[in-house]
Amino acid sequence: MNHAVLFSDKQNNLLTVEKNKSRNFVLFFFCVLISTVFLAICSKSSFLYPFNDWGDANCFLTVGKSLLRGKVLYRDIFDQKGPLLYLIHGFAGAISNNSFLGVYIVEVICFSCFLWVSAKIIRLYLPVKSAYFMLPIIAAIILSSPALCHGDSAEELCLPSVAVSIYSLLRYYKLEYPAVISYKQVLLNGVIAGCILLIKFNLLGFQLVWILSIVLVCLIQKKLGRAVKTTLVFLSGIIALLLPWLIYFFLNHALGDFYMSYFYDNIFVYSKISELTIFDHLFGRLFNIMIAFLENFQFSLFIIIGLAALLITQKYLKSLIGRLSLFIGCLALMAGIFAGDIAYQYYGLLLSVFSVFGLIFIVDLIYSKLRSHPIKSAVWYLSVIAVTGLSLVFAWFSSPNIYLIGERREDMAQYKFKAIIMQTDHPTLLNYGFLDFGEYTICNIDPTCKYFCGLNIRLPEIQASQDAFINEKKIDYVLTRNSVPPFILKNYSVVSKQDQYFEGKTDTYYLLKRLP
Repeated sequence: MNHAVLFSDKQNNLLTVEKNKSRNFVLFFFCVLISTVFLAICSKSSFLYPFNDWGDANCFLTVGKSLLRGKVLYRDIFDQKGPLLYLIHGFAGAISNNSFLGVYIVEVICFSCFLWVSAKIIRLYLPVKSAYFMLPIIAAIILSSPALCHGDSAEELCLPSVAVSIYSLLRYYKLEYPAVISYKQVLLNGVIAGCILLIKFNLLGFQLVWILSIVLVCLIQKKLGRAVKTTLVFLSGIIALLLPWLIYFFLNHALGDFYMSYFYDNIFVYSKISELTIFDHLFGRLFNIMIAFLENFQFSLFIIIGLAALLITQKYLKSLIGRLSLFIGCLALMAGIFAGDIAYQYYGLLLSVFSVFGLIFIVDLIYSKLRSHPIKSAVWYLSVIAVTGLSLVFAWFSSPNIYLIGERREDMAQYKFKAIIMQTDHPTLLNYGFLDFGEYTICNIDPTCKYFCGLNIRLPEIQASQDAFINEKKIDYVLTRNSVPPFILKNYSVVSKQDQYFEGKTDTYYLLKRLP
C-alpha cells in the first residue's frame, strides 16, 4: 500500500512538472509571437520597412561586419560603443549582409527574452494568466515610444539584461531574504554586468546597486567573509566577459585604442559641453530627464506609479533594504544614462524596464475585485485576443516610424545611389561628415577609411582623416549631406542628388564620383 502511494505521488509530481513545462513553453511562445509582431510594426529593421535609415544602427552594422571580416576594432575602424555590441551586429550581418533582416532577428530574440523575464516578475505577484494580458501592453507602450527611436539601439539590446537583474533582486528579497543569496545568482549578475560593460558602460547603474545591496546584506549580518567572496564572484563574472576582449586587443596591439576610443573619449569628450557652469550641468541633466519622461509618458507614467507603490507600501516587498535597492537602482541607472550634457531621443528606453511595476499595481487592483468571479476559458481567450488587438492598434498609431512602412526601396536615396555605385567594379566609399547613411550596408562595401563616417563626437582626427582620403583620391565615391565642400569638387563630381525625409525634416544627399 505504501509503495502504491509513493508511486502515485511520484507519478503526480512528474505530471505536474510536465504540465509546468508545457505552460512555460506556451508562455515563451507567446512572448516570441508578441515580440515578432510588435517589432515588425515598430522597428525599421523589420521586413515591413524598406530599410532602417538610422545612422546609429547602420554604424553598428558596418563596424560589426568589419570586425568579422578581419578589421581590428578601434584600431582599423572607429566607433565609440562597446565591442560586444559590434560582435552581435557582426553575427546579424552574417545572416543578411545587405539588409537589416539579421538585426531584426536579434531584436526579436532580445525583446522576447525581456518579455519572458517580465512575465517571471509578474508571476511573483499575480496569476500566470495575467501575464497574457500584460505582455502585449508592455510591448505596445515600449516599442511604440519615441525612445525606441528607429529600432536597434544599445539600450534596446540591454533590456533583457537589466530585467534579469531586477527579477533576481526581487525574487531574492521576496522569497529568500534574510538568507544569503546563492553564488550562482551572483555569478549570473556578474556576467550580465560584463555584457553591459562591453555594450555601453554607462548603463551599468542598476548592476552596481545590485551588488552593493547584496554585499550590504552580508555586512549587516556580520558575514564579512561572505561579503568578500560575493564581491569576488561578481567580479569574476565581469572578468569572464572582459578577458577575451583584452586578449584580442593585446594580440592585435590595440589595447590603447580600446581604452582611448571606448573609455576615455566617452567619459571626457563625448556629450560634454566645456563652457557650461556646474549649475548648468546639473540643471541640464535634470531637464533632459524631465524631457525623456514627458516624451515617453506612455511608459514613464507606469514607472512612476510602480516605483511609488513599491517604495511606499510593503505589499510587494516587505524588506526595506530590498525596496530601497530597487528604487536607488533605478535612480543610478538614470544617472548613468543622462551623465552627459547632451541627451538623445533613445536614451530613456532602458528605463522602460521598470514600467512592469506600474502595470502589476494596476492589474492587481483590478484582479482583487475579480477574484470572487472566476473567468471562463472562452472569455479569457477572447479577452487576451482583444487586449492584444487593442495594443497593436495603439502601437500602430503611436509609433513614429510607421510613415516608412509601404515605401518602395527603389524610391529611397540609398537604393538610387546603389544603382550608380554598383556600376563600378569593387567600389570604395566614404560617408563624409555625417552618420552612416546605410550605403555601406546596401552595397555590402567594407570601409577603407578608419573614420568611415562622421560621428557625434568631437575628434579633430575624424575630419582630418576623411579630408586626406578625399584629397588623395583614395576612394571611388563620396557621400555628403545638404552641401558639398568646395575642396571635394577638385577631385570628384556630383553624379546624383536626392532629397529624403528623416526625423522631421528633409535633407539633400549628394553622391560624388572620383574624376578620372
